Amino acid sequence: MPTKPDTAAVTGPPADRGSEPLISIRDLHVNFALRTNAVARLLGRSSGTVRAVDGVSLDLAQGEVLGIVGESGSGKSTLGRALLRLVSPSGGSIRYRGRELVGMHESQLRPMRRKLQMVFQDPHASLNPSMTVGHAISDALRIHRLYPGDRDRAVADALERVGLAPAERFVPKYPGELSGGQKQRAVIARAISLGPELLVADEPISMLDMSVRAKILGLLDELKRDLGLTYVYITHDLASARFFCDRIAIMYLGKVIEIGPTAEIFDNPRHPYTEALLKAVPDPDPCTRRPAARSIRAARRRSGPAGGRPATCG
Repeated sequence: MPTKPDTAAVTGPPADRGSEPLISIRDLHVNFALRTNAVARLLGRSSGTVRAVDGVSLDLAQGEVLGIVGESGSGKSTLGRALLRLVSPSGGSIRYRGRELVGMHESQLRPMRRKLQMVFQDPHASLNPSMTVGHAISDALRIHRLYPGDRDRAVADALERVGLAPAERFVPKYPGELSGGQKQRAVIARAISLGPELLVADEPISMLDMSVRAKILGLLDELKRDLGLTYVYITHDLASARFFCDRIAIMYLGKVIEIGPTAEIFDNPRHPYTEALLKAVPDPDPCTRRPAARSIRAARRRSGPAGGRPATCG
C-alpha cells in the first residue's frame, strides 16, 4: 500500500463490489488564491496559492463507506465539496458512473445533483430558519420536479424513515423548535428524499451531543442497508470512522498519504502521520496496549518497565 504522496498516486483498490467504481477521482487539484490587501482583492491580484486539495486520486465502489480523515485544514471538506462540484476543481478528473463532472455545465450537472447529496457539519446552518421542516424538504423535491402529485406523502415518508415520527408532528415545525439531533435528522431526510446514490457526510456528528452521535451513526448505517447508499464520511474522529467505514483515507496538507481497509489502517499504519492520529484517539482503558502505534511500542521498549504500563495492568 503506497503511502508517500510525492510518488505514485495513492488510490487504494476499491472494495470488490463491482467492476466499475461509482466515483473515480484522478489527480484532483483545488487551489485558492491568496489576497493580501483590499487593492489586491479589487484588482484580482494574488500573492500566492493555497493548495487545498493537491493531486488526490481515489476510487469509490458502490455501497462502500469511505472515510476521509485528517486534522482541521487538511483539505478533507474541500475534497468533499469538490466531489459534488460545490467548489470548482482547478484540475484533474471526477467521474461519476463514467461521466466526467469537471467542466460540466451547470445545466447538465443539476439533474445529477439529486444522485449526489451532502450532509453538512452544522445542522443549524443547513436549514432555512424561516422555512418549516416540511417546506424545506418539499422545496428540494419541487426543484427536482419529483412527486408532483403526492409531495406531502414523500415528505412524510422521508421524515419517518429518519426517525422523526409521527411525521405530522414535525412537518409544521421550524428549525428553532428542534434539538440538534432532530435538525440533523431533518437534514438527512431532505437529502435522502431525492433518492441519492452517494451521500457526502461532512462531519455530521461533530456538533452534536455525545449521547446523540451514536444514534446518528446508527441511522446512517441503517439507511446504507435499506437504501443501498454509498458514503464519503469526512471526519477528524478516527473512533467513529473505525465504527462506520469500510476503508479510510488519511489526508494531510491536501494529499492522501495513506489509504486502506479500516482494520489495516488501525492495526498496521504505514505513515508516521497516521500513527500520530491513532495516538491521539483517547483510550478509556489505560491497560489497553494499542498494537497499531509502533511508536508507542518503541517508546515503551526504550523506557523500560518504569515508562510502560502501570504495574496494576499485569
